[in-house]
Amino acid sequence: MNMEEEFMGLLIRWVLGFKNGKNCPRIYKELFKELYPVELHLLRNKICPFCGRKFKKKSGLAKHILGNYRDGCKIKFDAMLHNLFQIYRIYLKYIQYDYVNGHPVYRIRHPNGYNIICYTVRNAVAIFVNEILKTIGF
Repeated sequence: MNMEEEFMGLLIRWVLGFKNGKNCPRIYKELFKELYPVELHLLRNKICPFCGRKFKKKSGLAKHILGNYRDGCKIKFDAMLHNLFQIYRIYLKYIQYDYVNGHPVYRIRHPNGYNIICYTVRNAVAIFVNEILKTIGF
């Protein structure tokens, strides 16, 4: 299994709310929350964000969004996850986990040459999405 397949598998289980999704790394979760908040809300409420179809069970939504149906929701969901994985790879280039004065921090290397220090992964992801991705034109 390659890195992208593992990334997608963990993220799918977490997004759809399955119990084994709790093993999903926090960085994946935070990136998804920051980039796709509306889609996450709909998926968590068992609604397909692409066609609006409502489901009684999350397993029904999972079959719909992961199955090869004619409505194209699988293609759109796969594209969304693939885009998220590409952004994660960019994230790895710009952010490193470090220690400052004995405290764990996230050090963001801004393309303009300076560093930004964040104390939580949530703040690091927010700055990354709102500043770094816009600066590099993604």
